Amino acid sequence: MRRLLLFILPFLAASALAQAPAVASVTPANGRTLVALDTPVTVAFDRAVDPASVTPATFRVFGRWSGPMPGALAFEDGNTRVVFTPATPFFLGETVTVQLSEGIEAAEGSALAAPYAWSFWTGRPVTPAGPLVEAETVDLRRPGEGNVISYGAYAGDFDGDGDTDLAIPNEAPSDVRVLFNDGAGNYGPLVVHQLVEPNSLPSTNEAADLDGDGHMDLLVGHGGSNKLSVLLGDGSGGFRTIDAYVSNGSGVRGLVVFDADGDGYDDAVTANRFGSNLSFFKGNGDGTFAAPVTFEAGADGETALAAADANGDGILDLFVGAINSNEIVLMLGDGDGGFTVSDKVEASGGPWMVAAGDLDGDGDADVAVASAYGGNLDVAFGDGKGGFNGPVASFHSGAFTLAVDVGDLDGDGDLDAVTSNFSTRDFVVFLNDGKGGFTLEQRLPADGAGSCVVIHDRDGDGRVVEITGVDEVADRLFFYEWSSVPVGVEAEAPGAEPALDVLRNPSAGPVALRVTAAEAGAVRLRVFDARGREVAALHDGVLGAGAHVVEWDPAGLPSGVYVVRLEAGARVVTRRLTRIR
Repeated sequence: MRRLLLFILPFLAASALAQAPAVASVTPANGRTLVALDTPVTVAFDRAVDPASVTPATFRVFGRWSGPMPGALAFEDGNTRVVFTPATPFFLGETVTVQLSEGIEAAEGSALAAPYAWSFWTGRPVTPAGPLVEAETVDLRRPGEGNVISYGAYAGDFDGDGDTDLAIPNEAPSDVRVLFNDGAGNYGPLVVHQLVEPNSLPSTNEAADLDGDGHMDLLVGHGGSNKLSVLLGDGSGGFRTIDAYVSNGSGVRGLVVFDADGDGYDDAVTANRFGSNLSFFKGNGDGTFAAPVTFEAGADGETALAAADANGDGILDLFVGAINSNEIVLMLGDGDGGFTVSDKVEASGGPWMVAAGDLDGDGDADVAVASAYGGNLDVAFGDGKGGFNGPVASFHSGAFTLAVDVGDLDGDGDLDAVTSNFSTRDFVVFLNDGKGGFTLEQRLPADGAGSCVVIHDRDGDGRVVEITGVDEVADRLFFYEWSSVPVGVEAEAPGAEPALDVLRNPSAGPVALRVTAAEAGAVRLRVFDARGREVAALHDGVLGAGAHVVEWDPAGLPSGVYVVRLEAGARVVTRRLTRIR
């Protein structure tokens, strides 16, 4: 008996030494907002890790818009703590995802028991001045083209020069059109990339570094077929290969990309509306995928997808929107490429798109839903344990709400939402009260349809994020910026307030402005564009008491939102004016 005990004790000691390492804590924390652009990423393990096993392939950092982030790895506290310092700043307002693969090993050789991933949001605590206004539009058709149905957008740095380029899928010609940013928010001519199958309605899209070469690649799902297109980036803005993979169901409307099985390579999951199922594409690490594996969400018409850690185990889970059964389904990941239904909740009407994030500030993953047939922004709150915390909260958005995205628009540390409405032809800004209550702040007009938006720092000033909207009927991009001239009364002083009214608004021709003063005095009346540049000086001198009408003809100026500014002594009043074609 003693001899057997002596044999067992060394065996148990060796087993203890070979125990798999685990993540003890991470910084920035999962779901944190307002993270500085140059912040280091830190992982504390419960035991020492082998520095040789921690590499850019096993410790991957990806900015949603900035792309794969190179950086320096340092080891502290006896190799129990790893610090990643990014080589360049992240982009303002983007989601940054960190993925640790099972290739990370403890000092004695045991591998990480399961992959570990989390995300945080970059930002600055700066309140933008004034409302969002239309600054510019860009046409997405080539000369002589008819409707190309531009539907979808990705604001990634495809040429690696540090700004957000735009990749736009187009349903009718089955292509992707890329516009390159000059760093100040201006975009050059269209560069067209033809996809492999005609008449397949490409739309949903995500980016990743599929082959580990440090360049951003693009994946596009085809809503009219069973295809997933993969465009491998060359680092200079082009794509060196364009291939297509066949899903196990038609109508590829939802798409997420992450390392679901812990091998250090990005995988893809698609939601196939007409097949009423999901497909798991295992990544091979060289930009190719294995044949897909089909799995079910137990719903009807799986259409929308978002990935987030719903139960705090460091493994990314799936939020699935099912348009026919009108459900949001939560599926928990097992870290080995498998997903199991955990909970579901009813939406207000046809979930078309979903976006995940901590929307109520409790540290748990929630999901914002574009409920198309209900015309609502729905919010399903997570309980942090792999389930939903009650029914959805609904906020009316407009007719046929097709898309939603989230981000901190006003710099207050919570995630706001922007919905896109096809039939009411607009994009709607909802501001978050920090507890998951959303207030409709602004409607931003489109010409033909509100199809989708991206929230990004378009001009690269690192100050505030802007909104780019896509209109699939007009095939046009709408660039919305924060006005440098706040709307409303800017200064208060004793005496009667002057009144300023825009009598024809919106207007396609001359505009009538009515200025009413209680007493005679010096008055300045000027007009500014959305970027705060003066475009017209209408009056600078004395006006008598009473009402005065000033005519202004903006001929030669582009359509968009302008700000009329009245200065009378210490008082300033501004009004918005929309010029249409």
